Amino acid sequence: MRRAQLPQQKKDVVAVCSRSRRRRSSVRTKGRRSMKYQVSDHVPARFDHDFDLVPAAGVVPTAAERDLLGKIETALEVISAGRKADDAARLCPALAEARKRWWFATAAQLREAAEHFASTQNVDLTLERVATIDAERRRSEPDIVIESIPVAEARFAKEFRVDPRQCPLGQPDQDYLTALKEVLDVLAADVKKEKKSDGSPRYSDAVLRERAVYREAAADELREDAINFRKGTAPVVLASNARFINGKYRGLVDRLGGRLFAVNIKYEKRDGKDVAVDLKIGVNEGLPPPNDTPSVEKQDLYVQIDNAMTVIGTVCRQLEERTPVPYRVDAIAAAKQRARSLLDEYVRKLAGIAGLGLEGPHVDLAKKALIGLKLEFAGREAGRIKNDYVRRLGAWAALFFIGFLVAYAAIRSGTCSVTMMKEHAAQCPSPWWNEHKTFLLAAAGASLGTWLSFAIRRLDLPFDDLALLDEHSLDPPFRIAFVVALTLMACLLFWTGALNIEIGNLKTGSESFKATGSIALVVGLFCGLSERALATAMSNRGAAFIAGLVGR
Repeated sequence: MRRAQLPQQKKDVVAVCSRSRRRRSSVRTKGRRSMKYQVSDHVPARFDHDFDLVPAAGVVPTAAERDLLGKIETALEVISAGRKADDAARLCPALAEARKRWWFATAAQLREAAEHFASTQNVDLTLERVATIDAERRRSEPDIVIESIPVAEARFAKEFRVDPRQCPLGQPDQDYLTALKEVLDVLAADVKKEKKSDGSPRYSDAVLRERAVYREAAADELREDAINFRKGTAPVVLASNARFINGKYRGLVDRLGGRLFAVNIKYEKRDGKDVAVDLKIGVNEGLPPPNDTPSVEKQDLYVQIDNAMTVIGTVCRQLEERTPVPYRVDAIAAAKQRARSLLDEYVRKLAGIAGLGLEGPHVDLAKKALIGLKLEFAGREAGRIKNDYVRRLGAWAALFFIGFLVAYAAIRSGTCSVTMMKEHAAQCPSPWWNEHKTFLLAAAGASLGTWLSFAIRRLDLPFDDLALLDEHSLDPPFRIAFVVALTLMACLLFWTGALNIEIGNLKTGSESFKATGSIALVVGLFCGLSERALATAMSNRGAAFIAGLVGR
């Protein structure tokens, strides 16, 4: 069976170790003559072949010998510090192994020189040998060097090379370097394509600048990956990333000449005119990958434009479907015409923004234009939408308020004394209703507070809230009923004594709540004003109650 061939550097290390062992054996066979210096293992060992060169007892080193001892100790400290730095740097496996063997060989050579000195006491020869070892260490240091190519030699701006020195690489590492070289060659080839055969530019100055920006960005990403390769990132991942960077670069460059998105306006005939009613954004098929996939920025712009179209379309549809006040035929026709004109105007504006950022390369400018369009639309329609909702909410709040007050007044006006209840029971209201009539005042206050809550809190409506004015998606009557129900729950806590709030002379205890209608009205107003906080508070109280039951 053939013996496996060892790498040349490993053969050198083995040869050095063999010579060291033979020399130690030769020294032992020369007799028991006394030696001025001894070589012993350093305890604890800082690295392989670590040693100490120390004088024998009673030996005083000469100046030349002290110089030699200092140089050897300095060299050993360099090896120790280098091994620690390599371990902390987390180098790629191939480089880490190469540097480990390199340090190993240097230490073995130093130990051989020290043993030779201990047996011969030849200071000059050993000093020369230590200097040679240090020079060889510097010359043969394994590393993966990433360096920029000089401007005069570079094929494009920011071109660089990766040079593995004294570092045998495995197949995955070689595959990554091959993939990296292929991408760098693609970037260089693109520079040549930018000129015609006669040397004149093939593209406009603006396109050439964009292509250069894309190329330099790709070179920066490739260089960052090369640095990570030296630090130990898996070469398979980096090779895949190099291909991804190439694809992304090709996509960006191809987009300068082709359009991925197609923006179209949908028209309808109304009153004999073409009115824009919707915006359709399609994706052109058949483009070569990876430019068949939009960039992240364009995806974000697409979503924003689509959301804006949804809000504008919903607002205009609601404006067209809602019956205006006063209920006149001419007012209804005017409202419908205004809704159609508004929709037509803003669909066309959105189409312009989509063409600017999706069909064209000006994504940032399109985003700023979209922000301006949203502000403009909200400025024109927010006041009208809010006032319309305030009117409807106020009308329902007034109905609820009056209804609860009428019920309260009816119960209060029919209140009987104890004697009257005995003599005329049929004409007297139920004692339960008479006792709980303050709940009606609280409900009336909650109805009014709900209306005030919206008018106070929603001073300015943002664009996204125009289509869905109320965050709970509740129509005015359901919203008021919801707040009234929560208010009655809070009143029950006061009534049963489970909760009491004191603000100055205001007390919400059961006796005060029963006896004073104004307290119930104030409680209802505050609950309506703080409708969102009220829902959270009641939910927390319910959770605490159930937790108490479970605990028991």
